[in-house]
Amino acid sequence: MGDDDYCPQCFECDGECVNGENGTLVCEYCGHVYTDEEWDEKNDKEIAEYVAFLKSLSEVSE
Repeated sequence: MGDDDYCPQCFECDGECVNGENGTLVCEYCGHVYTDEEWDEKNDKEIAEYVAFLKSLSEVSE
């Protein structure tokens, strides 16, 4: 899948987000508006939680 096919998912409802005004992302389903800062913060948190989950899996398998 190329970058042109990437569609960010809403953290609130998993709907697809599209570019809004002034560099925001807007969910097409629930209408939540994300600023760049809010998006980065939520994305970083989700990544950290996923990495912690993967680490817990590797600890269980040892």
